[in-house]
Amino acid sequence: MNLLNVLLIFLVLIFSSGCATIMHGKTQDISVTTNPAGADILVDSQKHYQSPAMLSMSRKDGHIVEISKEGYQPETVEIGQTMSLATFGDVLAGGIIGYTVDAITGAQCQLVPDKINVTLEPSNEIIKKMDGMTIIYSR
Repeated sequence: MNLLNVLLIFLVLIFSSGCATIMHGKTQDISVTTNPAGADILVDSQKHYQSPAMLSMSRKDGHIVEISKEGYQPETVEIGQTMSLATFGDVLAGGIIGYTVDAITGAQCQLVPDKINVTLEPSNEIIKKMDGMTIIYSR
């Protein structure tokens, strides 16, 4: 293999992936802690976890995190996106191909907030289950 072929392969590899994809990938870890611990965590109405948890989330879209625990009022946290600074590296180093790769994969975005810490408030309702029936008392 001559030097021109090696250089051509090197350039194709560099320009076929986006700078943000290389820098921080297509997913981001989001830390979730609650007080009290042991709360149920539902991400995008699909994935179930229990706090404390480290969630690996796709950077491609925003997310909805629902946190609940029996005897406490539920909380909802929206995780949004901001443009990553690595995207500017795409324009300088990767050109339109690098930018397009990052736009398709979502790697050009950062999820915010990157840490969720929720203190759940006690519910005003007391729920009792007896003989298959649910009884709700209000305080």
